[in-house]
Amino acid sequence: MKAGLNPIPLYDNYPYYDMTIRVEKKTFVVRYESQTDYFPSAWKAGSSLIVRLARGRMYLLRYDGIEVPVSILTRSSYPH
Repeated sequence: MKAGLNPIPLYDNYPYYDMTIRVEKKTFVVRYESQTDYFPSAWKAGSSLIVRLARGRMYLLRYDGIEVPVSILTRSSYPH
């Protein structure tokens, strides 16, 4: 048996959350990073969100009207 290199995940003590979001006919996997471990309760699975796409980034609207940037990890067409 030959051992290979296994990637070792790096963790910088900043929690992150990967979320799948459907916008029109596309599905996005996005990453929300929080330095304080805060995750808005309104962003739970099955909830509707207000989002904005601009220049390769997505912005999620928080309860207090603040837009929160998230990184787009993947995007794909949503099957009909």
